[in-house]
Amino acid sequence: MPQNIYQIYYSIILCINFIHFFPENLDLADDPKVITHPEVGKYFSQYKGNHYQPNKQKNWQYPQDMPVTLKFCRDKYGTGV
Repeated sequence: MPQNIYQIYYSIILCINFIHFFPENLDLADDPKVITHPEVGKYFSQYKGNHYQPNKQKNWQYPQDMPVTLKFCRDKYGTGV
């Protein structure tokens, strides 16, 4: 676990069955791909073109996330699919 309690960190699910903590300043992948990890279904319902869509529970908990995700995808990839 990160030591700086004032820094925001994200838990990132990696395709190598590992979860890693990264600082807040993240960027979107240049070539996004589906990952295989047992925790994906815990948070996401499906992969849609260039991003994962949150499952119903996460979408209810964080309703503001999808509009932001779609904007980031449009800005980076030209589509938010």
